[in-house]
Amino acid sequence: MSQSDARKVVHYYEEKLVQLHEDLEVVNYSVTKTAIMQEIIKIEKALADKNNYIK
Repeated sequence: MSQSDARKVVHYYEEKLVQLHEDLEVVNYSVTKTAIMQEIIKIEKALADKNNYIK
């Protein structure tokens, strides 16, 4: 994966993370909230590891 492609992937997930946080604010169902929170954690971990791919 080229550096440019990697940056596009990171940008996509950063945008998705923002959207999930916004979704979490309006969701009242605990099962759905849990699923969204799990997705947020997964994306945050991936973004924390992005330095392994983009130097």
